[in-house]
Amino acid sequence: MNATPESILEFWFGDALESPEATAARNALWFRKDSAFDERIRERFGDLPARASRGELDSWRQAARPSLALVRNLIERAPAKRRSQFESFLSFAIRHREVIARFGRFPHRNAILGRPLTSEELSYLESGDDSF
Repeated sequence: MNATPESILEFWFGDALESPEATAARNALWFRKDSAFDERIRERFGDLPARASRGELDSWRQAARPSLALVRNLIERAPAKRRSQFESFLSFAIRHREVIARFGRFPHRNAILGRPLTSEELSYLESGDDSF
């Protein structure tokens, strides 16, 4: 198996990181129970957890996209009781990415950093959306 970070990201996310709507469309793929799909995962990426544990994928931790690919693959291979924790982490990371994509920064950090809020950031914070 010659999986690359990009092949893993394409398999799992496709265009899901492009918008919240695309993410919602991929949820059925991410969270459904499907033994045929599980077998496809094993065939394509089954060797990655062992390779990661041997340190063969350490270089993937040097950049964001390869790290995300590694984490996403390890989530799928985790025992069910751990998978929900990983999925929560992944959801949190995606929400962070959406805020950064929208504003170029985290609006809730503006006050502590002495930055003025834009009107859009103020509306976002007042709406009660994620403030992390």
